[in-house]
Amino acid sequence: MIAVEGMTCRNCVALISDELMTLPTVSAISVNLDTGAVEVSADAALDIEDLHQAIRQAGYIPNPTA
Repeated sequence: MIAVEGMTCRNCVALISDELMTLPTVSAISVNLDTGAVEVSADAALDIEDLHQAIRQAGYIPNPTA
């Protein structure tokens, strides 16, 4: 689970989901707007930094310490 700062609406959820689904090893995503958390199902080969970069690319801030 990754905490994401800056999500305020359903459009935010869609932007993050769309960006994460561009990663070839990601198979499913669950974004919880109320908690600001993102859960990702992916191939074991996925690098957490790739997830963080995709979230940044969508315009949000991943919080790896949360």
